[in-house]
Amino acid sequence: MGAGHQFSEIFFMLALPFFTKRFGIKKVLLLGLITAAIRYGFFVYGGAEEYFTYALLFLGILLHGVSYDFYYVTAYIYVDKKAPVHMRTAAQGLITLCCQGFGSLLGYRLGGVMMEKMFAYKEPINGLTFNWAGMWGFGAIMIAVIAVLFMIFFRESDKEITAIQVDDRDVALKQGEVK
Repeated sequence: MGAGHQFSEIFFMLALPFFTKRFGIKKVLLLGLITAAIRYGFFVYGGAEEYFTYALLFLGILLHGVSYDFYYVTAYIYVDKKAPVHMRTAAQGLITLCCQGFGSLLGYRLGGVMMEKMFAYKEPINGLTFNWAGMWGFGAIMIAVIAVLFMIFFRESDKEITAIQVDDRDVALKQGEVK
């Protein structure tokens, strides 16, 4: 099943330019959030016991492509479009640091504490030590709330962020070239 999300991701990566041109950045980002919430919902009810519940797991894996590409990749594209040319690398580095650096570290630390406090069983139930359905449901609700907040507060603008005009003399002064 590992290849399922890769094929999905390739397909939606190729479809991304069409969707962003047709629907705009905000709707594509929102679709990424909504599909992530649906994906987690599928994991709540998915399982290997029956064909239907197994199909939910498979659909959740397939939704990885649209949720990842339409949120993370589109966010990188948005930052690239909005940042001044001379700051694009720094802006991309900052978003990577926030999402995959500090965000991952904080998420892993808080996630571990949350799992122990909210979703750990005192005694194993059917061989499980955690309430995985509760954990996926909590994630789905969090993403749904974020999607609503995003819908309310994000304003898409055609304006590019303009670069700050810096006098060459100011740059030379800071570098110690002018006295």
